Amino acid sequence: MNQIKKYVEDCWESCGYAVLLFHGVTEIEEMGCRNSNKKHLHALEFKKILAFLQSVDANFMLMSDLERGINSGKPLNKVACITFDDGFRNNLHTAIPLLKDFDAKATIYVTTDFIEMNLMSWIDRVEYAVEKTNLKLLEIYNHQFSLNSIEEKIQCLKDIRRIFKQNKIEKNILASEIQNKLIGKEVYSNESDLDQKLNWSEVKQIESMEDFEIGAHTISHPSLSHLEIDDQYLEIYESLKIISEKTGSKINLFAYPEGTQNDFNQTTIQVLKELGIKSSPSAVPFNIKGIDELYSIPRLNCDHEIL
Repeated sequence: MNQIKKYVEDCWESCGYAVLLFHGVTEIEEMGCRNSNKKHLHALEFKKILAFLQSVDANFMLMSDLERGINSGKPLNKVACITFDDGFRNNLHTAIPLLKDFDAKATIYVTTDFIEMNLMSWIDRVEYAVEKTNLKLLEIYNHQFSLNSIEEKIQCLKDIRRIFKQNKIEKNILASEIQNKLIGKEVYSNESDLDQKLNWSEVKQIESMEDFEIGAHTISHPSLSHLEIDDQYLEIYESLKIISEKTGSKINLFAYPEGTQNDFNQTTIQVLKELGIKSSPSAVPFNIKGIDELYSIPRLNCDHEIL
């Protein structure tokens, strides 16, 4: 919590706004090695963050409002933007009621294949297999990971993220190989609170709510910088088009999947500009050198063990 407080205060001093990134909010207490990195914050922890922001008189804004504010050139004062990535159902049923309690706003970026088929991300598929397996060792791509305890399973997941996240191997192929080794089958969808995504009716419901808005987060959640320009265009254009059709609203907000400086490039920004997208947040807490501020709006990832 102290890191969040310091980040918000430092951002307000330097540029007048702070953007916070979340994925999910849950009321589940014990989850074993699943959610060990707090991708889904406990509702009480999320409430503490909102209470802090309220106590320091944060001016809650949607990302569309922040974009207009930056473009206006006028000073911003104590702006706080709450964002969620991927499109988990608990955004609607757990997070939004808490946000309303604090008169807060939020922008939710959804990945269309996740919504369409209730798909798990590659790392959630890996987490699922590591949690379920009774095996004591995982051997994959010349790496060995011990799985003798919950602690070793948690370390295994940290190491897999570190080793493979920026690797160009297709991540769902990697996840399938790990699942087959550990649990003997491939699992792509799950209805637990950690995996269940919104459906299109719920996405439309959120888009129609005052103080909440929907943005695009590609079709399949790839690292865009690993794709050729035509594939980047397809991922971005089709996700915007699908969400617009499903909600009945013109969607012109976008966030990069993964969101580090290695996950998008000038080609990505060129595509966004061609499609009329005027900004996009990253998933790093600082300005990226050489990138226009509006296309690398800093965000602090609040669910990676910083509480």
